[in-house]
Amino acid sequence: SESTEKANDQEAKEGLLYGYDQKQIRVEEQEYLKKQKTLEEAPEIEKSTEEIPEEKMKEMMQLVPVEDVYVQALKVKHPIID
Repeated sequence: SESTEKANDQEAKEGLLYGYDQKQIRVEEQEYLKKQKTLEEAPEIEKSTEEIPEEKMKEMMQLVPVEDVYVQALKVKHPIID
């Protein structure tokens, strides 16, 4: 009787481990499939630098002095405060 209980315990432990492994595999597989699906559906957004005019590129790369950012932020009026 005692050996049967040990065998049952061992089977239960193996079953739990096996069940967990199966569950984990399914979760990982679903995540992989989601990633694949979004990659397939996503439109190609990437543009080469040749497609963007040099002037536009310089505009995008222009740096803004930190002082300007703070001054503009302080000038914003919030309707709740006024």
